[in-house]
Amino acid sequence: METKRTFSLRDFFDILFKNKRLILSVFFTSMILSTCYCLFVSPLYRAEAKIIVKLGKAQFAGMEQYRPENYNVLIQERSANINNEIEMIKGQYLAQKVAARIKSHSEETKNRGFFATKVGDRLLEWFGMHRKADDEKGYVESLLKALKVTYIEDTDMLDLSFRWTNPIFAAYAANTYVDEYINQHTKVHESKKTYQFYLEQLELYDKLLKQAEDELQNFLNQTNISNLSLQKDLLLRRVAELEADHVTNRVIVEQGVAKLGSVKKMSANIEGWIETPELGSPNADKLVYLAALDQSYFRLKVERDRLLKTYTHKATEVQSIDRQLSGLRKQKTESLNNIINTEVTVAESKKAILYRELTTQKKQLEEINGLTMRLRQLERQKEIVELNYQIYKKKAEDLRVSDDLDTKKISSVKIVSPAIPPMTPFFPNSALIIGLSSLLGLVFAFTLSAIREFFNHTFKEDVDVQAFLDVPLLMTIPLRQVQDITPARKPTDSIDTTPAEKRDSLVTKGKMPKSKI
Repeated sequence: METKRTFSLRDFFDILFKNKRLILSVFFTSMILSTCYCLFVSPLYRAEAKIIVKLGKAQFAGMEQYRPENYNVLIQERSANINNEIEMIKGQYLAQKVAARIKSHSEETKNRGFFATKVGDRLLEWFGMHRKADDEKGYVESLLKALKVTYIEDTDMLDLSFRWTNPIFAAYAANTYVDEYINQHTKVHESKKTYQFYLEQLELYDKLLKQAEDELQNFLNQTNISNLSLQKDLLLRRVAELEADHVTNRVIVEQGVAKLGSVKKMSANIEGWIETPELGSPNADKLVYLAALDQSYFRLKVERDRLLKTYTHKATEVQSIDRQLSGLRKQKTESLNNIINTEVTVAESKKAILYRELTTQKKQLEEINGLTMRLRQLERQKEIVELNYQIYKKKAEDLRVSDDLDTKKISSVKIVSPAIPPMTPFFPNSALIIGLSSLLGLVFAFTLSAIREFFNHTFKEDVDVQAFLDVPLLMTIPLRQVQDITPARKPTDSIDTTPAEKRDSLVTKGKMPKSKI
């Protein structure tokens, strides 16, 4: 049956005050247990040492020698190098070396109380909740668990922290870790074999550079060319001039052929005169002769027209003038043909000479282009070999410096701030632990009380009967008067006509409020 009653603030306080003993007991128990834990457990101290690592000791070159598009690759490589250094510190091999070094000073550490424990630590160890450091494996595992290495962003620094119950031992172990890491870092980055390899490569590229220089010098001596670019410019200019002259003479030849056709066409017309075509300035003296022929022709033409007014065409005077006109036409035709043929012949001769010279110049230009390409190849080969030689030389010098640093035990790892014994522990935080445990105890106690009330089906009020059973409440009888009351019913009393299961008066057992009707 669905309940109609909801949880109210009154129910909350009812549960709170009814189970106040349980709640207070759980609260004070959690507070006492947390206080005892803080008193009996050994405090943990954290000693920190900061070291700066210029990653890649042999790579002394700066970012300026790299192209901008390679910066991302360098940043990724730097991140990988940082992770490599962190893994080297956190490795078991380095922990074993640190453990061996600490054990070599075991008497001193015992006298200083580095391994002293409290009762709480021994109790946790008995329950398996505390790390043991009796055997060598357990001791190394304890060192690894106590160590923490973090990278400080936007720097080349690593933060190495060590946690232990004794502040002096924590600082001593952190500094021991730093010393062993520096020694291990120096051994790992030793580059004697690498330096020998670069020396061999440097010797090889030295030979290749001399060979490239000799080839370039022999090529210059054989070709006997001091400046290929200047000679190429001169040839290009000459080829352009020859091509222009060749085109000009070709046009002259074509125009001469057209003039000859025009003269032949005009000479076929007996009645007409042959006009003088444009012959150009070189034929100025010949133009004077042709102009004299034109004057003679037109003078005879005027004379003939005058005679025809008096004589007929068959007259001796008119026929004589016609013979003179025919002679002048024939003379001009021959003169024009000779002049134009001479001009065409000269132009064709020049064109042939220009073509041969142009062919020779183009051939020389092709040879110059081939020599230029060969020269560029030799120069490029020399530049590449020289660049590689300089790179290997710089690398060899860097590795030589690196070997000197290794020999003198100078590393790129520097200690910025060594670990010092901390003054205050970072664990346990008594106020936080006691406060959280007390709060959790209160929550647990109230939850337990609420669950206890949830499984208690005793009616607490008269309204609960109506709410849970859906029947009207007729009366309530206190528990102390149940034995003195004898129920009686008069025959004349009116009785509810509801069903039998709802007619009976209900008497509740347990705590009930005052009697109500």
